[in-house]
Amino acid sequence: MLDPKPLIQSLIIILAFVGAYFVADIVYSARKGRNGNLLRARAFLNDSFLGDNWKLLSVVSFIFLINATVELNDIFGILKDVNLEFMHDITVLGLLGCTVLSQYKWLRLMKR
Repeated sequence: MLDPKPLIQSLIIILAFVGAYFVADIVYSARKGRNGNLLRARAFLNDSFLGDNWKLLSVVSFIFLINATVELNDIFGILKDVNLEFMHDITVLGLLGCTVLSQYKWLRLMKR
């Protein structure tokens, strides 16, 4: 059987690098002299941007809940047959994916 751990770890590393690039590009764009008031107006007047960010925030909150449940199960040992390491890796991948997607949305908003 194929072990999914190397694939998941590779995806986590790739997403981390993509996220770091997005953050660097956002910081560069912000320092280029964008008008802060114009950016705030764009962010809050764009229904798609606001809706997408609220959805991502909701998904991240749910993933945090799953991660906390996995950690509690690890502490108390309620479910012994569950692969906790795999569940932890999946939650990290989900959190990182939502974070990178949010960064991408911000980058697109700043580049307009």
